[in-house]
Amino acid sequence: MDELRHSADAQQPTPSELLERCYQDAATDLERPRVKDERLDAICQCTTNRSVARFLLACLLAKLHKPEVDIRKPYTEIGDADCYSGRTYDEQFVAEFITKYDLPLNATTAFLTPAFRTKNQPIDANTTLVGKPKEVYTALVSLLQDVQHERLPAESCLTEVIRQLVVARDSRRKNIEQLLASVNRRTEALTAQQIVEIVAEHLRQPRSSRLPVLVVAAVYEVIAEIAGKTPRGLLPHTAADIRTGALGDLEIVLSAQEHPYANRAGGVYNCPPPAGSPRFARGTAHGFGSPCVQGEP
Repeated sequence: MDELRHSADAQQPTPSELLERCYQDAATDLERPRVKDERLDAICQCTTNRSVARFLLACLLAKLHKPEVDIRKPYTEIGDADCYSGRTYDEQFVAEFITKYDLPLNATTAFLTPAFRTKNQPIDANTTLVGKPKEVYTALVSLLQDVQHERLPAESCLTEVIRQLVVARDSRRKNIEQLLASVNRRTEALTAQQIVEIVAEHLRQPRSSRLPVLVVAAVYEVIAEIAGKTPRGLLPHTAADIRTGALGDLEIVLSAQEHPYANRAGGVYNCPPPAGSPRFARGTAHGFGSPCVQGEP
């Protein structure tokens, strides 16, 4: 991994520098596509599966950093001289980059996605990656062939992926600001029936299962000063707790003043998932509802 950060050639940009260069290029003109390709659009604009865009970002970065590698071989298990560790590029550089610029991608590595896990063969034109949406994986396989055969330049593709992610990020921020502004302008109180209708409509939408977690978190935010209990920042719900290191969907930090039995770092309550869920079975080992020392497994 160190050899990625410190190239033998002092003139060779590091992966982080390459990502920054592409970001600055994209930011100069967000309206101008660097590559006009429907496959790139399909991958970058797919909101139901963000792992493919992150996988492509890591592969393009590796190809740009080391042009001699075969972009279709992002697994060292392949054993060829031109293979590389796509996961290393993903975890060491892409993760830091997307966090720095708040880009709308998965918080965890794309290489743990079932379609990309434990592969030991090149992603050539005959490869079929199993996942949904199917057309996004098909687009990825096709794009990798074109980049490897120099029909598409790696740097232009990388810049275009970043450009589209920045556009999506800015659009999301604008929507949130508009929604918050509309809420702040509201002067009349909602009736109980209106609240029921709003919640019911929300629950009919995809991923609405997050609502109970958000409700409990909001309650703790309101009573934090009185109760001496503060909710930790919510982790991405697209990742399993075993990978994020979370105790559960919601973690409550106890004030040492209000709760003397908490350690200096603060005790943590594990708010359990619903009974019958996989995490409920795992969590009963600690005992739900009891204080846990921060950092306990």
